[in-house]
Amino acid sequence: MLVELQERLGSGCGSSSGRLIAHATSGRRRYSYDRTAFTIDWDSRQAICPQGQRSTGWSPCRQRGGEAIVVTFPTALCRPCPARPLCTTGKKDRRQITIRP
Repeated sequence: MLVELQERLGSGCGSSSGRLIAHATSGRRRYSYDRTAFTIDWDSRQAICPQGQRSTGWSPCRQRGGEAIVVTFPTALCRPCPARPLCTTGKKDRRQITIRP
């Protein structure tokens, strides 16, 4: 699967286009983008995914007694993305990340 995705995405997979993380085999996905693969544009209140797409949701909240921001990407961008299997297996077909300021 990883080789197939790298071929579909080009040689940038796992390098300058984003950090590719190998997870333990007990996880649902062996290889995936973790939150450090996303660039945070604090001024625009957006995150940029490893494939260059910008988030559309930015929701400040409190989680576990601390401040957090839940960032969401639109389904219309995530669903057709060839890197989606590296990014999410979510039922809503989109990526959501939580960042802590």
